[in-house]
Amino acid sequence: MRWIKSKWDLLVKENDNPHDIAIGLSIGIFGGIVPILGLQTILVIGLLWISRRPNYAAAMLSSCIMNHFTILPILYMDYMVGILFIPPKKPLDFISIKQLIADKDITQLFYVGKGIVYPMLLGGVICGLVISILVYGITFYLVQFRKARKSN
Repeated sequence: MRWIKSKWDLLVKENDNPHDIAIGLSIGIFGGIVPILGLQTILVIGLLWISRRPNYAAAMLSSCIMNHFTILPILYMDYMVGILFIPPKKPLDFISIKQLIADKDITQLFYVGKGIVYPMLLGGVICGLVISILVYGITFYLVQFRKARKSN
């Protein structure tokens, strides 16, 4: 917990305004949730490039949200949201997705079929947008609060 607090303090100590820090963090979260494995950093860099003065450090740190520990729950969440909009012939459960990931190289997951890939991509974009908006609001408030408290 102390490590997270020290990294948070490092981000907030920068001279960026709360909007720049919050937009950087939310861009990184979005890029980390969209299931384009291996291309997430490129997506984040592209979004940073078109954004107005985001915090690059916050974006790069938060894009690491998908890692070996979180990949399965994030992909499952993306898939479950995606099948609400693109229903497959036979939906997969958590164990099936876990087995699919374990049996194949993770980069090969997207060659399995459009019944899995398209819902997962759409669900990733939807989840990424919703979570990024929430992260933006929470981060903006927390950074403003922290900077106001430090100035007093």
